[in-house]
Amino acid sequence: MPSPLRVAAVPRSICIVLSTLAFALTWFALAQDVITAGGETDYAPYESYDEDGDPAGFNVDLLRAIGREVGFALGPWQEQRERLQAGEVDVLGMFVSEARRIRVDFAEPNVIVSHRIFVPAGREAVEGLEDLAGRSVVVQRGAYSHERLVATNLELELILVDDERTGLLRLVREGHDAALLTEHRARRVLEDEGLNGEVVSGPPVLPTKYAFAVRPGGDALLARIDEGLARVKGQRRVRPHLRTLVDAPRGGLRAASNVARGWWRARVGPVGRRLVGMAGASTPPRRPDRAQRV
Repeated sequence: MPSPLRVAAVPRSICIVLSTLAFALTWFALAQDVITAGGETDYAPYESYDEDGDPAGFNVDLLRAIGREVGFALGPWQEQRERLQAGEVDVLGMFVSEARRIRVDFAEPNVIVSHRIFVPAGREAVEGLEDLAGRSVVVQRGAYSHERLVATNLELELILVDDERTGLLRLVREGHDAALLTEHRARRVLEDEGLNGEVVSGPPVLPTKYAFAVRPGGDALLARIDEGLARVKGQRRVRPHLRTLVDAPRGGLRAASNVARGWWRARVGPVGRRLVGMAGASTPPRRPDRAQRV
């Protein structure tokens, strides 16, 4: 009768070596992959195309500083969200919310973004979302602001637009009651389009954390992003574009307006810095009890 087959026990040390090797190979493969980052076409200073047609902005610089090989595919916001879900892009910057956690996993937030309710000049400023009841409100389709307005269950006429630049232009030209937009981008659009003085706004509303997001299950990529963010924040010598991130209070986040100002100062050079400084100095103080002309 043949003797039973005996399988030699694998030494524990070899198991540990093999497990470590497999883990290292996984991380190495991930590190060699090119990450495709999504983003909006017109979301300066976070992401947009520069004068040469290349992706540029705070998010672009930050992802590159993390040390990964990154390709960028910019487009309309709603399209970018769909591409993330479909796996056509790997990472996308977006506002953090519990509702969104159902579909994406977030890295550590790196900034706080506020919104403002803009109204045509000459009208009374609107200070809170509840004051929008019964009004026509311009808002970006699929944006965090859109989601929050829907969640209020207020009686509203929502005027949906594909981007906030179009939203501001429609507010001014078509005479809608209000527009709920991100503060830093709206101010940049007002400057670009020469619309300062055409609208007023109330105090900041909806201060919201902003972070990179990946599809559920992308734990390895998420860990690498968080590791890279921590490394950038810990660097004493860092590219000027990211200085505001490093200078954030320990355990705290910078406001988007500070990040935007720091990025523009670093990007536009000495003359541009003076202009940005002059623009910042001329901005009237925020007064929650008064309309702010912008």
